[in-house]
Order: sequence, then C-alpha cells, then structure tokens
Amino acid sequence: MIVNIAFWIFVLAMDLLVPGVMIGFGKEFQKNPPTEINPGYGYRTAMSSKNQDTWDFAQKRMGRSGTNGAKPCWSPPSFRSSSSWAGTWGR
Repeated sequence: MIVNIAFWIFVLAMDLLVPGVMIGFGKEFQKNPPTEINPGYGYRTAMSSKNQDTWDFAQKRMGRSGTNGAKPCWSPPSFRSSSSWAGTWGR
C-alpha cells in the first residue's frame, strides 16, 4: 500500500513539473527577456529575428504565453458523467 501511494505522489509531482517549468520560464522571459538577437537563447523564429523591435516583442509575448498557457494545467480535472458519451465509441 505504501509503495502505491509513493508511486502516485511521484506521478503527481511529474505531472506538475512541466507546467511549473513553463510558468517559471514564462516569468523569467517577462522580467528579463534576451536583449539581443542570438541563435542560442530565446524565442527564435524567422519573423522574430527580422529586427530588434520584433525580437523584443516576441520575447515578451512568449513569456506571457508560457505563463498563461500553463495555468490550465494546474487546475483540477473536471469529470463529466460518462453517460453522455459512453455510447458513442465505435460509431
């Protein structure tokens, strides 16, 4: 029984790791985005690397997206009644 509980605690921790990293990097990019265009660090796309203005905008926007995109992952799941979709499998 103890092993089973420890396993599920481990699974919960791993499930919260990805959104936690997303929120952490998102806040870091909002506070301290990369200041100059570089090939190694930052939100690198062809459009964001065109000039310094688009680079600055893309870095701040990526930070906001990372923070806001991870928040739904932290909410508890909502379970609907299985009767509404249980008979639709295989049709």
